[in-house]
Amino acid sequence: MGGRPLEAGAEVAVSGGGPAASAFAIGLLGGAQLRGLRPSVRLYDGPEQLSAQPPAVLGPLARHRLASLGVVIPPELAALELRGILIWSAGRSELLPIPPANALVIDGWPAQAAGSVLLDRLLQQAAALRGARLVGRPVDAVEVRGDHLALLAGGGPERAQLLCATRPLPGRDASARDAVRARLFASSRACVELGTFIRLFVRPCQGVDLLLAVPSTSSLHITAWGARPGASQLALAMAELRRQGALPAGLEIAELAAVRLGWGKTSWTAEPHVLHVADAYAASPLDPLGPALEQGQRAAHAVLESAAAMEDLPLRAASLLAGPRADAHDAVVAVRRLLRAGPGGPAALGRAGASGANGGFILGLGPPGHEARAHLWGPSLWGPFRRLWHEQGPGLPPKLPARRPVYVVDDDPAQRALLCEFLTARSLPVRALADELDLLAAAAEEPPRAVLLDVVLDWVDGLRLCRALRNHPTTRHTPIFVVSGLTRASDRRAALSAGADGFFAKPVDLEALARRLEGLRAL
Repeated sequence: MGGRPLEAGAEVAVSGGGPAASAFAIGLLGGAQLRGLRPSVRLYDGPEQLSAQPPAVLGPLARHRLASLGVVIPPELAALELRGILIWSAGRSELLPIPPANALVIDGWPAQAAGSVLLDRLLQQAAALRGARLVGRPVDAVEVRGDHLALLAGGGPERAQLLCATRPLPGRDASARDAVRARLFASSRACVELGTFIRLFVRPCQGVDLLLAVPSTSSLHITAWGARPGASQLALAMAELRRQGALPAGLEIAELAAVRLGWGKTSWTAEPHVLHVADAYAASPLDPLGPALEQGQRAAHAVLESAAAMEDLPLRAASLLAGPRADAHDAVVAVRRLLRAGPGGPAALGRAGASGANGGFILGLGPPGHEARAHLWGPSLWGPFRRLWHEQGPGLPPKLPARRPVYVVDDDPAQRALLCEFLTARSLPVRALADELDLLAAAAEEPPRAVLLDVVLDWVDGLRLCRALRNHPTTRHTPIFVVSGLTRASDRRAALSAGADGFFAKPVDLEALARRLEGLRAL
């Protein structure tokens, strides 16, 4: 293709969707026009995954980058002005104030799409106005064929001279971690208590390393990272935080999804005709928007500035991109030190805020700066040693009342009513609960004398919830009886293996249940 990287009519494909892809397409088309070049740019994106998508948090840097890309946030979008970030770790907290008008939460849920989805649409519209062609299919496979690429995207091969991949291509995995996302309805009282603060919780319970809670005008969005995060761990963490007063009552899970999110900086890969914008999909776990926009724009600039021929361009552009130390990488270092810092982490970030660093690596509020990382260095060094001498946990169980209730957990109102009426007739105090979050929160406030637990619940497998109850200090020794419509012998064995003390198939033999509960009257 000669010595120029983008001849007239050069076909450029952009894979991955999201802010980085649109930023690359806009930057490439705008820069090419100034140079008298007219490449053909196709922007590939699969169907929208709307479940539990987060709001968009726009700090000053993100707003500046959006403006440079020609993206204007419509004033009718519901916006919440953030006032600060609350950091919680091992029972200690610190407020990092945010200057007025410095950070906005943009969201359209539940009436429209989530803020992040709306922002993606605005960026794609801006790319289309620049001349990009939107393709509503993801790239499924890529093959090098001589001097071009053959892309498989839901049909026959489509030709391209250059592919910019802003998310992992099929068969390649980025530096990512498992996470769970949830949208929670918030009552009007809960919205008032949540206020205008982002909350970041460090190891709120076993199995959850970080829990990030972002408020909007009518909901709370939560992202939780951990070794094997799931609905049970999320519910357990929220119940523990509610017991500590860190989250209000009046929250109800509306959407939930398991995801893999960027966590760290992946290595650059160089292969013919493919440019991997690695930091766009493996960046700070707390700031996905800022690095994505930055890396998309930097990738476009690198392509335009490279004097290489098209087949050499990915390697040259990657070398230009990889030169500066990315803010995203620094943010990940700060997060890792925060995780190691234990109870000293919040105060360390507070001192960093006083010196001007303001903990801004959280959700697009700017890079962490050397101050934040320096202040976290000491606590992160001594935190692990401190934990060797003092095991931190959710605390001792509260003092037990004289007559504790039996908890009935079932999402079927008729079954709940039947069991509650039966228990009440036997002079046993009873408390009916519809889901796992209510159960874990209630158990933290008032430990039950026994739990009657259904297996099939709205958001979580009852057997996983049973294991969570067995591992929690307030319910470790509580009798748990699984009540289920699953009647096979394997279902009974699975319940007992999960820690249940007994198994009752539906319809329940009430007399047999009464005999098992008879010995609990003294509790």
